[in-house]
Parts: sequence; structure tokens; C-alpha cells
Amino acid sequence: MTGHQKLKPLGIGRSKNPRCFKDAKSLEVDYDLNKKSWMTSKICKKWVQKLEKRLIAECRKIALAFDNCPAHPKEIDQKLKNVTVFYLPRNTTSKLQPMDQRVMKNFKIRYRKRIVRKLSLRWRTINPCQDQLPGKHIRNFQSMELGCHR
Repeated sequence: MTGHQKLKPLGIGRSKNPRCFKDAKSLEVDYDLNKKSWMTSKICKKWVQKLEKRLIAECRKIALAFDNCPAHPKEIDQKLKNVTVFYLPRNTTSKLQPMDQRVMKNFKIRYRKRIVRKLSLRWRTINPCQDQLPGKHIRNFQSMELGCHR
């Protein structure tokens, strides 16, 4: 294993069928819902169990590192065979936060670049003689897909 495999990001929203996903045939994210759009222990368990099924089918094993967030239930690792869950010690968030910030920063940079590229390509296709981009809107599901692909 080289660590190059990437999981789909988990998006959590409020609606079961958001209007922004109206024309989406498939999403490049896993989507779940919650009244406050927060991670809960129920959503976390469901996501890890789905991951476990996938790994069993692929005959692979992985390790997950969870922080001490209440949404990461402690009993989750007792039933898993192909996923080993490690819980980071308390008070390590401040030491790990710079890494977390870098990951989010890189994600946002790539996301913005893809949006600009997509707008630019669309604009040049429609109006090949004009250089300036219009103030066009992109649907939420399209923007989520832009952030997930390289």
C-alpha cells in the first residue's frame, strides 16, 4: 500500500433530496443528512460500516485515526474486521491543527481553480471572441464535484 487511495468526502446536509442535486446522476461525494448538518455518531457508524463492506469486498484492510470528537463513538471498532480504528489522545488537536489547516487550504485552492477553469472553458465555448468571464452561477452539486476531482 502506498497510501494513494482516496475516499470520497462525506458531505452532510439538511435535506434528503436537496434542490441543488436535482439534475445530478451521481455524486462524487458520499451524502448524508442531519437536522443541523453536523456529524453524529449515527452518521459516523453508518459511514464506517459502508467502508468496512467495501474493504471486505476488495480484500483490503486499513487504519483510521479519529480525534476525540463525540461523534466518533468508542464502540465502533469492536465489530470491524477490515478497519482498525485508532483514537488520538486528548489535547493533541492543537498539535495536529496545522496539518488540518493545510489539508483544508489545499482543498479550497484546488476547488477554486477548478471552478475558474470550468467557467473559463464554458465562457470561451459560448463566446470565443470575449476575454472576460461573466458572473455565472454553478450549482452546488457541480461545485462539490469540482472540489473532489483533480
